[in-house]
Amino acid sequence: MGTRGGVAIFWNSDTVFVQTHAIGQFSITAKVSIIGAQDYFWLTTVYGPAYEIRNDDFLAEITRVAPHPGEAWLINGDFNIIYEARDKNNSNINRRIIGKFRAAIDAGGLREIKCKNRRFTWSNERRNPTLVSIDKFFCTIAWESLFPTHLLHAASTSCSDHCPLLLAAAAAPRRRARFRFESFWPRHPHFHETVDRAWNRPMTERCAFARLNTKMTRVAKDLKIWSKSLFSDARLQLHLASEIVLRLDIAQESRPLSDVEFHLRKALKLRILGLAAVERAQKRQASRITWLRAGDAPTAFFQAKISSRAHKNFIHALLQIQGGGLDNPFTQEEVWLAIKSSPAERSPGPDGFSGTFFRSCWALIKSDIMAAFSQFYNLAGRNFAMLNTALVALLPKKMGRPPLVIIGLLV
Repeated sequence: MGTRGGVAIFWNSDTVFVQTHAIGQFSITAKVSIIGAQDYFWLTTVYGPAYEIRNDDFLAEITRVAPHPGEAWLINGDFNIIYEARDKNNSNINRRIIGKFRAAIDAGGLREIKCKNRRFTWSNERRNPTLVSIDKFFCTIAWESLFPTHLLHAASTSCSDHCPLLLAAAAAPRRRARFRFESFWPRHPHFHETVDRAWNRPMTERCAFARLNTKMTRVAKDLKIWSKSLFSDARLQLHLASEIVLRLDIAQESRPLSDVEFHLRKALKLRILGLAAVERAQKRQASRITWLRAGDAPTAFFQAKISSRAHKNFIHALLQIQGGGLDNPFTQEEVWLAIKSSPAERSPGPDGFSGTFFRSCWALIKSDIMAAFSQFYNLAGRNFAMLNTALVALLPKKMGRPPLVIIGLLV
């Protein structure tokens, strides 16, 4: 569109395929399919008008080109307007347009993909410049689910008063998969038998800390093997079962199902319910949404929370105990009370075991847990590093905030 102040879409035909496109007054919209996959998304690139008199038409076009709710949509470009007052470094803003822009964003179910290294994207290049963030990327939850690792960065304004924006997958180093205890495991058969075999396997360590560490490591290893045999391909099973049920649904529209087909369809539908419950429970635990019970919200809700979660752990103060008692020996009752009072679906340490594990297996593990508490109280042994390791991490300074230092206790 145009040769100056316009928009264009270029693509690599080896990676994506553009099925259809539409050109509007201020935008180009294309349906982009990923080669080698069944996924697709809508891409809209815009160039907002330079004159306020045309802003209403521009926002109306954004609303018109929005795909159906639930579809993946990415919209980007030079909008020439802002939807937040902090997107400009002075107070010369049009709040009426801000409100209309925000309404258009909400109507499309969009959220902004924030730039990681720049606050503003345009400058008027003067001695005391006006800085504005008018170049934006917005997406729907469905698009974010397709590309959860993508981050937005800005390059230098070498040849323009705008800074180029690059949306790409985060190139983070691959990490070894960590053990994470899933809250739904205790409800499945052979869970307690697996824990019992691993926990009571013979060992030679006499130190309570070393014994507890070895037993927890063994349980984690055996539970990973056990869960892999049951749940590793749960999503694949879910899709395969759904596809077979769909084909049987189509078949019964033209002929009666045989007895084998009828019972297979019934069994697969039950299996789908179980697999969907497993996936929903995994997403719920990963999202840290604990105020909803299992089954109260769809998987997409939890996936959205996972993508946007930025969790911070901080111990503000210890509660004062009336009458002292901090130097008394640990009792089994207060340890059990602490376990019951802790969050069931959060892991207090880096070993991956959540409160659900300690609650469901307390009868089996309590003797070793109390032995470790007793040894700690008496300050016996030398393996305290197995209980507590402190890490000091320096966080990057954010705009308008002082540098932070976090001391994390890995217990």
